[in-house]
Amino acid sequence: MARVVKPSLLVAVTAVVLVGGAYASPRGLYSALLSAPYRNSELPHGFRSAKIGAATPSADAKRHHAVGEVEVAVQGPDPNDGIFYGVFPTQADAKAVVYSRPNQNFHRLGPVPGYRQPSAWFTGSVTGKTSSGQRVTHGVTAMAVVQGSVLVGVITDSATVTLGGDVPAARSLLASALRHLARVQH
Repeated sequence: MARVVKPSLLVAVTAVVLVGGAYASPRGLYSALLSAPYRNSELPHGFRSAKIGAATPSADAKRHHAVGEVEVAVQGPDPNDGIFYGVFPTQADAKAVVYSRPNQNFHRLGPVPGYRQPSAWFTGSVTGKTSSGQRVTHGVTAMAVVQGSVLVGVITDSATVTLGGDVPAARSLLASALRHLARVQH
């Protein structure tokens, strides 16, 4: 299956990351998230091969003083599955981003079920081209949770549904992302 290049979650929607723990500064946590391996054993069933890299924060995240964004691309049941950590100087900055208006291709469904922290659940679609130039539209589900000053976000998509991605996969990836963050913080 041809893969569609997905935009950064912070560009398409919003992601939230946690700050605190053993790191004295948001920059220290950002660096730790970039350098700590994301082991296959930390990923939910059906996911593997986490690849960690720096991503460019969205204009909205930059307006709220983003320290940086870490992208974790994973191979899973969907064409594009990913985890995002947006690190901010304060919790207020992270909350402002998670509560900001999504772009026109996405709709906010409400908070992420089961999380008491500030959160958002988005659904929508992304249209792009395959490597062969074929135009395709994928449904997307994104979930983001703010805890501390970090925005932890996940994104899944579907090549067979044009409005919304893989909700069960997004929920399991979000739980995994929060556990990974806790491991990196301690």
